Amino acid sequence: MSGMCYNDREFSRCGGAEEPQTAKGIVKINYKEDFEVVVELMAGEEPYKIGEVDDFEIKFQVGVATYSVGRKAGVWNRCELADENKVRCFLSKHKLHVGRLRVEVYVKTQDANFDNGKRLHVAIAEGVVELVRENSRFDAAEIKAYMPMVLTDAYKLAKEHGYGGTQEEYYNTFSDITSLLGELRSVAKNESQRVEAEKKREEYTDKIHATLGEAERLAALRKKEYEQEMEVRKVVEAEPKDPQYNIWFDTKTGTVKRTPVEDHLSYSTYRVYYMGAYTVKGRLGRFSAPYGDSGNEYVKELDLSRWDTTLMTDVSSMFYGWKALRGVNFDGWTMKNVRNATEMFENCDSLRYIDTSSWQMKSLQNAEYMFSYCTRLDALDASSWDLSELTSGSFMFRNCSSLQELDTSKWNLSNIKWTGSMFQNCSSLKKLDFRNSTFRKVEGASDMFYGVDSLQELWLPLTFDQLEELKINGTSKWGETEEGLKSLKWTFGEGADDRVARGLKPCVITLDRKVYDRLSDEERAAAAKKGWTIAKY
Repeated sequence: MSGMCYNDREFSRCGGAEEPQTAKGIVKINYKEDFEVVVELMAGEEPYKIGEVDDFEIKFQVGVATYSVGRKAGVWNRCELADENKVRCFLSKHKLHVGRLRVEVYVKTQDANFDNGKRLHVAIAEGVVELVRENSRFDAAEIKAYMPMVLTDAYKLAKEHGYGGTQEEYYNTFSDITSLLGELRSVAKNESQRVEAEKKREEYTDKIHATLGEAERLAALRKKEYEQEMEVRKVVEAEPKDPQYNIWFDTKTGTVKRTPVEDHLSYSTYRVYYMGAYTVKGRLGRFSAPYGDSGNEYVKELDLSRWDTTLMTDVSSMFYGWKALRGVNFDGWTMKNVRNATEMFENCDSLRYIDTSSWQMKSLQNAEYMFSYCTRLDALDASSWDLSELTSGSFMFRNCSSLQELDTSKWNLSNIKWTGSMFQNCSSLKKLDFRNSTFRKVEGASDMFYGVDSLQELWLPLTFDQLEELKINGTSKWGETEEGLKSLKWTFGEGADDRVARGLKPCVITLDRKVYDRLSDEERAAAAKKGWTIAKY
């Protein structure tokens, strides 16, 4: 977001010299996410210190939607003091829409010369923090807000010339600052400008009233929609359920639909009230129609426990692009006959947890992109998966950046051929154990562990018979802990096949420099005798 200040080429005073536009951090934020903003208050080039008893309010706006934080009578609301002039704001469950973020800062300081004994300072700006539908691209946003001290001086002058309104009313003159900047050249020195500004204020007040009226209309509409939703729920819950039908609300028609189970759901399904008993045979297909780049964007929860999946063989793209989906009840499911699960949950970036412990998957051959970009998935019980027939796991968990635990210790990957980018950018994973697996058929493993930044413990049998080069990059923490170091030494010691004895050509393994240095010269030499040449970036 740009720095906040009343200024243009001719009018440029914020208690000091003209200030540069200022912003820190990446400013693309998914509008459904909670996020933080640090607001730094400045008076010219000096910090604007917030007094211990000062009341203040910071408003975040997109269109008519507003979210406020602040402190009143010593009580903090959704924010905290990060420094003497910095406020850390927590935007949790903010319900702001997609669009450019506008910030208004109001600070009331103690001053007996003003109404109610308080002097009001205001900063208003529109910047380049945008709430978007895509993934967030920021760590934190920090905004510098320059408090316009000249407005306080102007208000004093106005009072001396007979102005009878309150300080807040006077500041409303400047509510649409971008339109008025060209007219406010010398507001602190020339009170005559206030008369014209007052006329402008009245015009903008009318616009504000119209906007508030629209906001009230929308609020009433939402209330009515909620009441209608509650009535629909009562009716739906009271009716007997026919397992041959699904019951759901359609945003396209605004009605409750009752459709045969084999028809699946619509792209416009907003809420599912009941899923019937469906016997899946062969390929399930896309679970929401029409086909396209994205899936359903509304449904958050699904109960598929009444499905019979015994004869199901293909679940590819089943939930592809279901942006709002958080959880699915898979109780009673079996995946024992499923051969293809490509893109099953790809781009389900709201998915938190699903129980896959009973899936078996003993027939699974292709799992490419199965969980790719499930960025909020933090746990997955894969301990009992039978992957003995799996031939391709490329991109299987790519960008599962929140995934912290994945038990691979019982996996059998003896038939896998393609593991490229399998765990790429799983930046929260700390341990992977493949001691019960072999990789003799692997033909491609590029970027298999790239960007697994937190990986400290990796038990990786060196059984890559088909490869003559393997890069294990982006894993600089491998061997950083005691158990992690054991796993590193095991990989290049006991876990390394003797390629020379088996008549295979040498294989060059390239490691991050820090990982390379955790192995001794003797350990690297011993690995080389077995046909594993260790290099470093």
